[in-house]
Amino acid sequence: AYGATGSGKTYTMIGTRNDPGMMPLSLMDIFDAIRSMSGEYTFEVTCSYLEVYNELIYDLLVNNSPSLDLREDPERGATVSGLRRISVTNADNVLDVLREGNARRKTEPTEANAVSSRSHAVMEINVRRFSRVHPNDAAGGGAGGS
Repeated sequence: AYGATGSGKTYTMIGTRNDPGMMPLSLMDIFDAIRSMSGEYTFEVTCSYLEVYNELIYDLLVNNSPSLDLREDPERGATVSGLRRISVTNADNVLDVLREGNARRKTEPTEANAVSSRSHAVMEINVRRFSRVHPNDAAGGGAGGS
């Protein structure tokens, strides 16, 4: 989200327990979809959370993170080397990771907000889906795989 201090970016993205924002609602949708397909597939869900501050990249899931390098990977494109990715199993896990990372964000006071972050944060959620091998597939009746 982009906008002036106090314009409602955090409220729009996070919301409250009674009025969830875009992130909690999106996470609920992701994990609802995973649950609805769990009979056919298994899933691996991971997330990472980084901060760009003064043109440097920091891992918000690591205490006192050193700055990390942005690298170009021929297969995956731009990646941040050394960025921690953790497994999550539901929307509440991801929101816990978000709170943990937010506590590590760099802040500087502004005239409008004493705890303005003055940085950009990016949370990536990666969902990998794998076909389940059914008993008749294992006996040669079909192909499993991912």
